[in-house]
Amino acid sequence: MTTATTSNNRMAVMLGFLVMAALFAAEPALAQTGGLDKVNTFMDNVLAVLRGVSITTVTIAIMWAGYKFLFKHADIAEVGKILAGGLLIGGAAELARYLLS
Repeated sequence: MTTATTSNNRMAVMLGFLVMAALFAAEPALAQTGGLDKVNTFMDNVLAVLRGVSITTVTIAIMWAGYKFLFKHADIAEVGKILAGGLLIGGAAELARYLLS
């Protein structure tokens, strides 16, 4: 390798670092342009859908456990597994919101 090639490589690396530093310095300004608001709105919509699904899941689990207990004479341990599973699946959205806040 010649010294000219080495010098050009160093200049390219330094230019790359300079461009990256400029991008990192401009990042807060880019975050305020509304892109983050779109992501927050989308995630709020997803959370609203998950809340609706969780209510439905818990309701179905309680109904299933109730019918199984009344008509099939299931024991409490079997019904408890259904209720625990329904509550865990249904409460996942709220549990995630609580843990991330």
